[in-house]
Amino acid sequence: MAHKIISIAEVLLVIASLAIAIIWIKNPQGDYEPVLVFIGIVLVALDIIRRFLRSLQLKVFLSVGATYTQQQEIYVKAFERFLKDNNCRRLVVGRDCPSSRQPVLQVRDLMRKADAVIVLAFTRYVISSGVQKPGANHGNHKEVNIQNEKHPTVWNQIEASMAFGLRRPLLVIIENGLKQEAMLKDRLEFRAINTDLDAEYFESEEFRAVFSDFSKIVRRRSWLKL
Repeated sequence: MAHKIISIAEVLLVIASLAIAIIWIKNPQGDYEPVLVFIGIVLVALDIIRRFLRSLQLKVFLSVGATYTQQQEIYVKAFERFLKDNNCRRLVVGRDCPSSRQPVLQVRDLMRKADAVIVLAFTRYVISSGVQKPGANHGNHKEVNIQNEKHPTVWNQIEASMAFGLRRPLLVIIENGLKQEAMLKDRLEFRAINTDLDAEYFESEEFRAVFSDFSKIVRRRSWLKL
């Protein structure tokens, strides 16, 4: 509500300043400069207030697949409670951005509103037996047998890539044993966190310290976000 009031006030002040500028052009003898300076100061003050309010509650886009086991559901719910307890508003496609458009467009629109992106990656596929690069016979490529390899939903990769492209701070929390590749590798700005699907992990001092550091950086950057 406060954000809407500030936005309305800014629009009205801009309209007022334009009206005064037009009057000043028509009547150069008038002393309108102090009024325009005052409006400018108020606009700057409103912008600072908006940025401060935004930093109080961070908007976090949560990339997480649909849960299909009780353990996964408990794990995700525990993290959502953690976000709420730490003054973070969770943004999720479908619930926070209802639309008839394609999901990837909803992700982009919602992510643009977010201050940060967090990926919760857990097992979606298990390759019991397979082959990587089947029939490889060119250059240094070799055929590789795959056994019991675990992968998350592809949407974790898509959304992590979009976060990187939009320059959003990205934190990856990945289930132990999952194959880490592409955007889920531990090579981005923030270290990837490997953990079991244990809801109590989010209450540990280790995780709280990591998240505290991450959120401090995000809050600082939110001040510079337009």
